[in-house]
Amino acid sequence: MKHIVEYLFFNQWFTVFLIGLLLILSGIIIVLVPEILVALIAMVFMTSGIFLIGIAWKLRALEKRDQHIEIFIE
Repeated sequence: MKHIVEYLFFNQWFTVFLIGLLLILSGIIIVLVPEILVALIAMVFMTSGIFLIGIAWKLRALEKRDQHIEIFIE
């Protein structure tokens, strides 16, 4: 089983193929049920917002750490 998972997810061609397949299926679903597009866009916005807040939080912690290092160096 481990070899199957490694083959499927660690080969670049399969990853690209899987992404392409998912995009085609998403397109078909959106054509059939256009209301889903609104939900998908909202999910992308929310996910991006959460991700960016997490990055900002990490950057803030790094800046605080760097300020403490500068104080000790001087």
